[in-house]
Amino acid sequence: MKLSIVVITHNEAEYVEKCLVSLLKHRACYYQVIMVDNDSSDNTVSIVEKKFPGVKLTKNPRNWGVARARNQGISRATGEY
Repeated sequence: MKLSIVVITHNEAEYVEKCLVSLLKHRACYYQVIMVDNDSSDNTVSIVEKKFPGVKLTKNPRNWGVARARNQGISRATGEY
C-alpha cells in the first residue's frame, strides 16, 4: 500500500458521495480511503456504508473535532504515505 487518504466528515451527506466518487475513480496506484465521521446526524454514514463498502469507516459517538478525527484516521492508515 503506497497511499492512505483520510477524509473527515460531520453532516456532509450533500457532498460525501461526490468526494468519494472522485477519489475512487483514480485507480492508477493502489491506495486506501479512510473516513472518520464525527457523529453526523444526517445520512452521511448510511451513504458511505451502502455505496462505498471499501472505505474504512470509523463512526465517532460525538463530534471530537478535526484534530482528533485526523489522528484516528492516521492510526488506521497502512500506506507508506
